[in-house]
Amino acid sequence: MIALRALAVAARQRRDDARAAELFRQGAGVAAAAGLAPFARELVVCAAVIEGSGERLEAALAELPTVADDAARAGDRIGHVWALVARAHLLVRTARCAEARRALEAAQRAREGFAYPYGAMVTARLHAALEALERGFPASCDAWRAAIDAAVGAGELAELALTLRAAAALARRAGDAVSADALLAAVPPGLHASVNGDLFDDDLAGDLFDDLAGDLFDDLAVETRGGNAALRRARARLAEVAAGNRAAAAPARIGPAPRGQLLRGGDFWTVRFAGREAQLPHLKGLEDLAALLACPREEVHCLELAGGSRVEGDSGPLLDARARSDYKERVRELQAEIDEARAANDPGRAERAESELDTLVQQLSEAFGLGGRARRPGSAAERARSAVAWRIRAALKRLGTAHPELGRHLENAVRTGTWCSYRPEADVAWDVRRSATPHGRSS
Repeated sequence: MIALRALAVAARQRRDDARAAELFRQGAGVAAAAGLAPFARELVVCAAVIEGSGERLEAALAELPTVADDAARAGDRIGHVWALVARAHLLVRTARCAEARRALEAAQRAREGFAYPYGAMVTARLHAALEALERGFPASCDAWRAAIDAAVGAGELAELALTLRAAAALARRAGDAVSADALLAAVPPGLHASVNGDLFDDDLAGDLFDDLAGDLFDDLAVETRGGNAALRRARARLAEVAAGNRAAAAPARIGPAPRGQLLRGGDFWTVRFAGREAQLPHLKGLEDLAALLACPREEVHCLELAGGSRVEGDSGPLLDARARSDYKERVRELQAEIDEARAANDPGRAERAESELDTLVQQLSEAFGLGGRARRPGSAAERARSAVAWRIRAALKRLGTAHPELGRHLENAVRTGTWCSYRPEADVAWDVRRSATPHGRSS
């Protein structure tokens, strides 16, 4: 039953909904035959949600109350709430607001008196969506902030991602592209599997990043450091709109945009930003950043950054010698820090260092094969994505040391993955000049 459930979730993530529903139904049959009625009900609800999101909406809306009643008679409170929440989800998704409000109120009554964090998070998200549908997006912002806080407080990244994307979809539907972009920028990186899926898929068509799973190192080292800041900006943006501060929503620019320079001369790069200048030795990652800075807010495919046809065939190990050296140095630093913290009886510091070391070990295990041999990536696109992510990470690390303000700016503004881009909060007029343009872009 658990295996069928896992396969169904994987099929759902691949958007093979027919197969996902079939597998959930099979799992429900196995659970029922084994006398596991609560699991059987859970999987029937999962199948109904998927089918109701397609062409069988009315059948799903009719089936879910039956499941809810069966759960209530059996004393299965979680199953009861789950079925009611799923029905409310389908009704909100189709903007049947009056019915959705009644279904949501029934779900909220059913979960009174016992702890069901998932039910609380989903009802908060659905309540915010209903507020937006019925009263408009600005009037719903306080409800969205409450839903975001509920997901963050529970540490549920999948639910946080669904909440932010739902809010972004309704902001875009209301014509507020600025809020939509801020909310999407705060979506945590990684692949977040969910049976329910997005509430309003069509409103986000073309906006979500392709291949969000990415490499673990890419997610942690490049994007996550900007994640908390992005989330704070998204919440602040919701507060602005809720307060009716339209001037803050689209501020008029006074004077020219800030300027920056990234200039290559021979084997060195000169960077100028925020009144400070620094020089760095040539890195491939700086060449990648130059290509992105030269076309702000445009998406550049990782194959283009990696050099197109040059990534075909065996592109060599995932980690080059410089990256391996950087990793070894950081491992030694963390081990020394753990020893010092333990000697100083500082368990908090030791725990933080141990956590980072564990993450680093996990990253390295993905990059190396048996016997410590560097693992070779798979397809051309995968190799390019991995190579570009590592190169940009190395460049950002060097920039952060040589020019901390620019390092912070780029960490928050540069996105990597299958598609890479430079999307600053505020526009910067970059003067980018390099001695060669291997990426096919002149500047």
